[in-house]
Amino acid sequence: MRNVSETLFLLRDRMPCLGVLLPILLAGQIPSTAHGSDFEPFFVFSALFDAKAFVTDEEISTFDSGMGKVRYGGSDGNNHRERLRIGEIAGIGFAQVAPAFSGFVHLQYNPDQDDEIDIVEGAVRYRPASRSRFRYTLRGGAFLPTPSNENLGVAWSNLYTITNSAANTWIAEEVRPVGVDAELEYRGDAYNLTVGGTMFFANDRSGTALALRGFVLNDQKVGLFGESRTVVGERVDNRPFVEVDGRPGFAVHAEVIDDTLGELVFFASDNRGDVEEEGEHGRAWATRYLTISVAPYLPYDVIANTTLMVGDTFTLPTGKGNVKLGTSFLTVSGLFAKEFGPFQLALRGEYFDQNELEDCDCRQLSERGIAVTAAATYRFGKFHRLTAEYLLVDSDRSGGNATAPLSQTENLYQLSYRFIF
Repeated sequence: MRNVSETLFLLRDRMPCLGVLLPILLAGQIPSTAHGSDFEPFFVFSALFDAKAFVTDEEISTFDSGMGKVRYGGSDGNNHRERLRIGEIAGIGFAQVAPAFSGFVHLQYNPDQDDEIDIVEGAVRYRPASRSRFRYTLRGGAFLPTPSNENLGVAWSNLYTITNSAANTWIAEEVRPVGVDAELEYRGDAYNLTVGGTMFFANDRSGTALALRGFVLNDQKVGLFGESRTVVGERVDNRPFVEVDGRPGFAVHAEVIDDTLGELVFFASDNRGDVEEEGEHGRAWATRYLTISVAPYLPYDVIANTTLMVGDTFTLPTGKGNVKLGTSFLTVSGLFAKEFGPFQLALRGEYFDQNELEDCDCRQLSERGIAVTAAATYRFGKFHRLTAEYLLVDSDRSGGNATAPLSQTENLYQLSYRFIF
């Protein structure tokens, strides 16, 4: 069971606050409660700097208008020929302005985004103290869902590998609920149970890149004003975090943490996109997905995590009548990790699959693939982490840039230095 300190820093990573609200919070505009008269507001800042060296195959990545599945690939002439890159610089601010009120903001610099400096998350939280077994939490803003136990590090970074799983890569690229979330927690003697629901907006283009480009595996996070890369004949930049139809989406989630058995995470979301509505950035997409993640406690302190994601996404292209464009999708991954003092070894295998919808004549969007990730991490000092990783992705897609079948095997070797404080 997580103690108070662990929970605080976990929440800091999961729920950074809206930058526009943080100055208000820091100014103490929200009064403290009566029983918190001795409370003193505080502010905590943490940051992540990530630099990489890599060797890869010649498959051109989506960042360079190709169909490659990994972040770094062959080049069509731009600066991705470089073998030494800054992957990310992130800053996270946490402000506790009253016993029950706190806020977070998560900013990043990402050289692979057109808007290199952007807001990844931002939210404020209300959690009053409770002496009973029940406790509730309200939060509002923009936040990343946490469908598994892998991305719980600073700035939503992966605790075990450099590259995120296919499911978490898609979440970080195209899923960012902007709305309100309510949670109720029950604290038992041997387990904790948390259930919650979210009403959100500004996610009507979610699913566009996944359907047209397929699954990819990388470690980037698209900011609120950023774009995901889609390739159908030529590169198209999609703004996933926009409101098109004026209808809210809804999500429900649950987490069980048992002291002896492990952790179970459940998350289901439906953006309720009206596929007949079109806005400045294109048609709305109707996207639904479900994730289930299981992290059992194993002997010898072996860390394990299995995640399943299933869903579907589609739209009605302009001028095509009621002809749907979209796919159903599935991915499952299994990760094992073990620490040996300052060293950590991790191995993850995964399968991903995408198929055209029953009434969608778009077989060119179907694909199937596997990925294997092996990583070794060495932590030295308090703030430094060095990770070596090998990533293999083997995929078959019914249609590539010109709807021609595409079969590719990609190898990526990475060495990442992270400075985290």
